Amino acid sequence: MFITIDGIDGCGKSTLTTNVVATLRARGQNVVHTREPYIAETRNRIARGVDPFVALSLFLIDRAHHVADVIAPNQENMVITDRYGMSTAAYQGYLLQDRLPDAVNSIWQMNNTLFPRPDRAYLVDVPIDVALARIRRRPKTDVYEHREMLTRVRDNFLTVASCDPTIQVIDGTQPPDVLCQFVCADILMKSLQRDTK
Repeated sequence: MFITIDGIDGCGKSTLTTNVVATLRARGQNVVHTREPYIAETRNRIARGVDPFVALSLFLIDRAHHVADVIAPNQENMVITDRYGMSTAAYQGYLLQDRLPDAVNSIWQMNNTLFPRPDRAYLVDVPIDVALARIRRRPKTDVYEHREMLTRVRDNFLTVASCDPTIQVIDGTQPPDVLCQFVCADILMKSLQRDTK
């Protein structure tokens, strides 16, 4: 089973992913915990800042390696990734909005054509002020972490989610343990439904 957890910076998705993986493992599930960008060099190049088309290419190449190395070989396990195609559509769609027609949808459709679609995708949604307050507590920020961009990127995430019934939007302002229990219960239910088909 392939599960993705996405959302804007500061939404709590990484904490949620870590908690969900730990909880499911404690319940006896075989879980592979992964993240994107998958390759360290991709993360480093993106963090330094590159042209948006170069960034999109890097993300797609990175995802191809991620799928080949981790996602495809572990189909019998639960693979849970912190970020996947929804993040690329939301962030690069914003950065390429003036250079690529219907950028968010174009990138989303390209991702769905090229790569495996998740069995379940979660979008952790929080108000921008909540995300910014969490980001300010970090030792450093990156080029993506400012109000105007996060506002537009959040809109892009919600646009993608509104058009795809496999994406579950969850309230990231809830306590971490409440979020974790909800997502774990949902994953286990989906897993049971999948096994009984």
